[in-house]
Amino acid sequence: YDIWEKRGYLSLCSGNKINYNDVYNWFVEMKRKYNFKMYRIGYDPYSAQYLVDQLTKYFGKSALDEVRQGVKTLSLPLQQLKAEFQNHNIVYDSPIMTWCLCNL
Repeated sequence: YDIWEKRGYLSLCSGNKINYNDVYNWFVEMKRKYNFKMYRIGYDPYSAQYLVDQLTKYFGKSALDEVRQGVKTLSLPLQQLKAEFQNHNIVYDSPIMTWCLCNL
């Protein structure tokens, strides 16, 4: 992670656990710095109410989508994602994406 951070591929949270202020600040920075239009921000509702409240205040409720982590909610989207990769419809150039896909 340290190498990826130094190369600008990711941002680390302060401390040894997820810091929701850091996550919120990252979204705000991306919006301000790059003028990103946040179509949807997916979140797992478990222990995320503070983050959801902050993101809702800044981006609006319509920008957030609850995504529960589990077989019932992720099986179909992952099958669809696999099909998109097989059809070469997804292009990426990121060592983090490569690492995540290899773990998938």
